[in-house]
Amino acid sequence: MPCASIAPPYRKRIPAGRSWTLLLGRRTPVALVLGLDPLARSATPAEIDSHLDVGTLRQRLPFGHTRTE
Repeated sequence: MPCASIAPPYRKRIPAGRSWTLLLGRRTPVALVLGLDPLARSATPAEIDSHLDVGTLRQRLPFGHTRTE
């Protein structure tokens, strides 16, 4: 019988593609970084580096890890 649990208020479920589902199904550890500021999909590697540097300084890149349930 599954046990009931209360999800924390900061929890967000997002749809995942098949490759993510398979990866997590194997219990592969995954680190997630959430950029809170916009970044163009066409950003160059230098723009991404700058985005990460600025986001880190401004504490705009929360991170966490996956957990299977």
